[in-house]
Amino acid sequence: MYRVAPGSSPSCDTLSGQTSLGAESGTTDAGVGGGGVRYAVVSDNGLFCNVASASAVAYETPGGTAAPAVAIVSGATATQSDLRVTAPGAEVDHYRLQTGTSVLSLQPGQAWTGVPGTGARNAPATLTLQACGAPGDAFCTGKDDSWSAPGVAFDTSSSVDGAQEGQQIVVSGPTVGSGVSVTSYTARWYSDGDGTVGITPQDADTWQPGDTAPTAPAGARSVRILVTVQLDADPRLSATTGRSSPTSPVAAADPPPADPPPADPPVDPPADPAPGAGDPAEPTS
Repeated sequence: MYRVAPGSSPSCDTLSGQTSLGAESGTTDAGVGGGGVRYAVVSDNGLFCNVASASAVAYETPGGTAAPAVAIVSGATATQSDLRVTAPGAEVDHYRLQTGTSVLSLQPGQAWTGVPGTGARNAPATLTLQACGAPGDAFCTGKDDSWSAPGVAFDTSSSVDGAQEGQQIVVSGPTVGSGVSVTSYTARWYSDGDGTVGITPQDADTWQPGDTAPTAPAGARSVRILVTVQLDADPRLSATTGRSSPTSPVAAADPPPADPPPADPPVDPPADPAPGAGDPAEPTS
């Protein structure tokens, strides 16, 4: 196969001046900068030469970029969630996806999964998807015809700073950047230290940031905190801590104060002597 120079006619006599692409089936021409390109498929057995096919290939920029499928998927741990972007299945050469600081090429229907932006979770970054009508970047859609939206990967890690039976639980975290919000906390209570036996009838409490946190119920010995976060610009992108996340211990209630010791019984005062009675030891006259 040969790439035919503009203005020339493909023939066996002019092949020496053309660019050979080799004889392999499914040849990729990586040297095209765009525009109209002509190719010639030549059969040559050393004695006879024939131009079997000659066709023109014209590249053009797609008229727009369809929206990709964007979703939140499970990450490496129970508190981490990754962003997945799946390119549309439109008939284009490829897509160019910018995820903040990185740019990569996707084939139609191909997906990218990871943390956008600088690699920090809970920090939104701008995603841009361009449809490209030819290899390289020369025939990709411009800013107005490309798809763009914020995206984020989440980390719902939190910590229990205080948990005691009969006392209000104290929870901190996760740390989120601008554009990401914590929407709710759920405390799941367990009567064992391993987080396997739930407390009945109330085995969970849910509250929102700013609300009063719940009190650890009687018999609780461990608690698992599930946090839900969302992207403010698109609340459909949200994540909740997985139920395999670690538990935190709940201290037993303080023992009741000891009863005070009994008071001493009252002591009767000595009786006064009867009127007129003298000292029996004194003689009388």
